[in-house]
Amino acid sequence: MPSDWVEELVTLLYRVDPEDFVTERARYAAQVRAAGDEVGAARLRRLPKPTIAASWVNRLAVHWPEELEQLLAVGESLREATSTRDRSRLAALDRERRTRTDALVSLLWHLGEEEAAAGRRGPSPESLARVVEMLTAAVMDPEVAEQVRRGQVARTVVHEGFGVVGPDDGVPAPTVRHLRPGADQVARATADLVDAENRLTAATDTVGSLESMVTSLDAEIAALEHDRDAARENLATWQRTRTEAERAVRTARQRLDALTDEP
Repeated sequence: MPSDWVEELVTLLYRVDPEDFVTERARYAAQVRAAGDEVGAARLRRLPKPTIAASWVNRLAVHWPEELEQLLAVGESLREATSTRDRSRLAALDRERRTRTDALVSLLWHLGEEEAAAGRRGPSPESLARVVEMLTAAVMDPEVAEQVRRGQVARTVVHEGFGVVGPDDGVPAPTVRHLRPGADQVARATADLVDAENRLTAATDTVGSLESMVTSLDAEIAALEHDRDAARENLATWQRTRTEAERAVRTARQRLDALTDEP
């Protein structure tokens, strides 16, 4: 039994809805056992059911792997800057970390709104707060980063200085986490802020496009007004010409009538 297959099943298992996890875990373990891999089957049976928050972290690896990888790459740069004590770079990287984390949380928030509209459960503010904590831990700890990258998170963790998790049959075990007071409000506010900033960016781009359109239309209007004024001048000229021609016609007709009326 190739170990890659078992690893693939682990990844697939952590992508199912938490409510279906136990059933799918038993089914996958039975498949592996039937194929003759007792060790792989035992590993699958030991996999812990993910928490709701952990399942949302795993969705990042499914739906936005590139954006997630960009955040995790910031962690590598942060560790390098820490080793060299480059304070200015650390500050810049921390700002980037927050921006990318906020963006991912906003994406999850909107995904949750879509799922809620479809009758499924979206992430609670508390779950989003735990997602933020897990992403912070992933940035700071390469082992957690790999767990998040694979989408195999069972429990969210908090970074607390030196090391936050330890290996447990391929699935890191969580340390005791301490949810910050008001973290749910922070998560909601974070999601709202990023959403507002995204709308601001979109609105700014739209305003710029419309301003360019207005400028272009103003130029067209100016050209049309110039053509209109020129046409009016031509109209006035031709109206005078017509009036003169009408006068000439009347004069000529009167002269002709006078000539034809003579005996």
